[in-house]
Amino acid sequence: MGALLSSLPAPLGKEIEFFLVSEFSFDQVGLGDILVNLLFAVLAFLLVRKIGPYAIDRYYLEPYRNVSRGSAMANVLYRIIAPVIVLEVLHLALSVSLYFVFERIMAVDLRWISVAVYWVILFGIKITKRLFLAPKGLLLEALASLTLFMLFDSTVISRIPLEGLTVFDGTNIGFQMLISIGFMLVYWITSLIVGSTGFGEDPSAVLKERLEKTLYSYLRQFRHVIKSCKNGERFESDYLLRAIVLSVMYIEDQNRPKPVRQIENMLSRVGLSKTTGIMQCKMENNASHAKRCYTDEESIQVAVPKLITLWERFIYAAAMNGDGDSTGRTIWFTSNWYSFDAKWFEVALKSHFSLLYGEYRGSKVLDCDSVFAQILDFVKNERNQMTPSRIAVSSDLFEKSVQTYSDAVMTVNGGSLGFYGDYELEPGHGVYWSLTFNESTMDELNRIVKALRKTNATTIDSIRIENNVYCKVEYSGRSLQNLDLRAAWYKYEKPKARK
Repeated sequence: MGALLSSLPAPLGKEIEFFLVSEFSFDQVGLGDILVNLLFAVLAFLLVRKIGPYAIDRYYLEPYRNVSRGSAMANVLYRIIAPVIVLEVLHLALSVSLYFVFERIMAVDLRWISVAVYWVILFGIKITKRLFLAPKGLLLEALASLTLFMLFDSTVISRIPLEGLTVFDGTNIGFQMLISIGFMLVYWITSLIVGSTGFGEDPSAVLKERLEKTLYSYLRQFRHVIKSCKNGERFESDYLLRAIVLSVMYIEDQNRPKPVRQIENMLSRVGLSKTTGIMQCKMENNASHAKRCYTDEESIQVAVPKLITLWERFIYAAAMNGDGDSTGRTIWFTSNWYSFDAKWFEVALKSHFSLLYGEYRGSKVLDCDSVFAQILDFVKNERNQMTPSRIAVSSDLFEKSVQTYSDAVMTVNGGSLGFYGDYELEPGHGVYWSLTFNESTMDELNRIVKALRKTNATTIDSIRIENNVYCKVEYSGRSLQNLDLRAAWYKYEKPKARK
């Protein structure tokens, strides 16, 4: 190293030598230096978080995707510079205090360790709180902060005993150029975190394209895994459930990118990480000691049935609560299936997804309704915006509510039960509706249709077949035939109003 420095121009070699001596004197480091650096790192983390809301407008631990570029850049700049200033002030204050006590200049060695520990703490907080994580942006922030600290420490703080306060003179052109380079670096980091890729480009369009690519990659990789789960076929028939699953997958994947999940898998083997896999699932209590982590596929197999349960709980709560003032809230059901208004629940999910996700996550502090809305648009666009008006599901969710009237199609709105047809059908109209779906259901549907067509007093209005859920025939007129149906069918005719 000495030969290399001697080959450089004298001023440059002298500056580099001073930098290496002031920042990397490992032979002079003691236990006290390490402990002070660790203590100052913790204090700096607390102070930076405390000062943040007062120092800049809209302070965030991590800027989310719905903040302005100006706010995001202010946050990036603050997170880079704030720990440098706070830690230098702490170290300087300690040196001044030691000087007054011992009457000689004393300082902590390897002060940059405190900055490195600060960023390790910040990374740990992000992981613990499952905040959206941009790994490249975070790494660049940490490196920029650490580099700035070393440069400031060696070129300014370490020279104060030698040159006095004149070291703070920043009128030279080189220093101004460093400021310009720093601003460009901040813009680059902001682009990595917020998502825009260049000047004059629409950030929303870039984010949408990036989101679509990510979601399509999920479908290519994991669609077959989701469909193989218990009740996984609903991923294809219920577009709202599909949006829920993809939203949770996207959020958890952004919180824990694949490199971080690989680290978690290693930590889980020694009991330091409890959630693993792309869906961030906890290992079950009866899991083998040899296997303490989930693969991405295994976590999906655990998560999808749980999300289906949470979704059905959401539907049941919406049906049993409220004042019943909206017909869109009405659910039709038997002990074997239920049907709900897709548009009404789509609107409800857009404003309540954060709460549903909070039940999955175990904390309801993260506002992610906007993420769900974007992914829901993706799911609908994938189907060319051709979504059903109602979604029918084969399930025993309302089995207890229909025990007394097991031979009827029931309705529920705001907790009030009723029979299908009282309000849904026009006077003089009727319905045949299967209470279940089995091998004989289609044969019996054909018999019903033939009988209604042969009757002059009836006209078929609609025939609806929901595979593996139900068959339904609505008609106008009166059907007086006794068809002796073997499967369970609900028949209802609404009488004409008396004149």
